[in-house]
Amino acid sequence: MFVVVTKIDLAPPEVYNATIANLSKILKGLCNLKPIVVNDQKNIDQIAEMMPTRSICPIIPVSNVSSSGIDVLKSFFAKLPIYDSQSIQVDQEIANSSGNLYNELVESEFIVDSTYNVKNVGFVVGGTVTKGEILPNSTLMMGPDKNGTFKSVIVKDIQENRVNVPAAKRNMTVTLLIKSVVKSQTLKFARN
Repeated sequence: MFVVVTKIDLAPPEVYNATIANLSKILKGLCNLKPIVVNDQKNIDQIAEMMPTRSICPIIPVSNVSSSGIDVLKSFFAKLPIYDSQSIQVDQEIANSSGNLYNELVESEFIVDSTYNVKNVGFVVGGTVTKGEILPNSTLMMGPDKNGTFKSVIVKDIQENRVNVPAAKRNMTVTLLIKSVVKSQTLKFARN
């Protein structure tokens, strides 16, 4: 994976730097990749050679107006290793084997977009159900937190557009009122 940040000529330096910093946090935290900002062609050979390891993520800033970074992007594309049919077959085998295990272990999945601590109500998470179905009083594992651990939580209430619903099914965007199974645990999401 690599990222191309466009329209860098429009953003003031502080906005550009904040965008790169936020993007780096996301890549480190959620994708477990080492972000590398590539502004010139100095290390492009080594970066392109490391792409098959899937441990780094080059960030290439470009401007279509001034053509800044376009030569770096073209050079990066030219230096990428050839992805042959054997590599594709290995990737498919890995995806199929880990996908089957994932499907066996995980019944439902909820991707959290936002979190709220509502006074006199409790901890509420908003997001989308991407797999399965979530029912009130069901137990889910929430995480990972800053330490990479998951906490057991109980879904107390489900709402869609501020209206209670009996269940959250795949592709529904809802909010869940959740309580910790362990009373002494505080529910917080890691903010990178």
